[in-house]
Amino acid sequence: MKKNILSAIMIAVVFMLCACSATHVPAPTSTQGQEAEQLSEVSPKPVATEAEPMPDPTPESTPNLNADPMNAVNTVLNDPQVLGGEDTTAMTENMGGMFGGIDVKQPSDDGNCFQFITGDGGAWMPYNTRLLDVGENRGDTQAFLIKFQPADLQNLQFNFIGMGEVAVSFGDGNQPSFVNVQEATKNPFSDFMSTELTLQSDKWYYGLFAFDTNGNFRSAIWEDGKAEEGALFEEKLGEQRDDYKESNWEVVISFDANGTLNVQSYLIMDFNGFTELQLF
Repeated sequence: MKKNILSAIMIAVVFMLCACSATHVPAPTSTQGQEAEQLSEVSPKPVATEAEPMPDPTPESTPNLNADPMNAVNTVLNDPQVLGGEDTTAMTENMGGMFGGIDVKQPSDDGNCFQFITGDGGAWMPYNTRLLDVGENRGDTQAFLIKFQPADLQNLQFNFIGMGEVAVSFGDGNQPSFVNVQEATKNPFSDFMSTELTLQSDKWYYGLFAFDTNGNFRSAIWEDGKAEEGALFEEKLGEQRDDYKESNWEVVISFDANGTLNVQSYLIMDFNGFTELQLF
């Protein structure tokens, strides 16, 4: 009996010694757990950097006026549309048949252009279709563009006949002037805008002649390859006479006896009004 009591006491003492030797680790409080959870959800903030400056917009390049004659035309007319015309090949094929009133019509020896040659009587060369009757015109605007060379001729003139008659003449020292036949007036292009343009027999030129829907007239003449040195003129014909607004213009080219006019091409166009007035 004493042995059993002694054994029980010894076992109890051993148990107590083992329990006291164990390390006690306190459980985290609910607040500590929430903080740990929040830290795990927060992602690191990106390091702020300075924004790179935006590149300047690329400026629109100005078209080379001499690369294509239509680049120069676009500075005078808004949205020009070609309705008809001929180049040297086409004029050679029909032997200049779109123009009459001239003694000789033939291609040049080198085939580079078509020649209109007059004898003793002088030239009066009407184009056989009025401008509004060429192609499908979008709104009664009318324009004529020609590339020409005045080869040994005098008093070249581009005439336009409708409800009245006007012309661009090169009679005074081969410099351009505007002639209003009804008003009996003649105005040099240089009076409208400064120019030193003078026709020379060994050079090629472009002539642009246009009428808007109000019957008003604008013309530009420039040497091939020198559009920036061209001559410009404008006349408000519609403010002078209402019937100019109703004209279907006929083109007539004239020059004195024993002269030759070389032509490489011509175009007939409509357009959407005149541009803001400028000289190329």
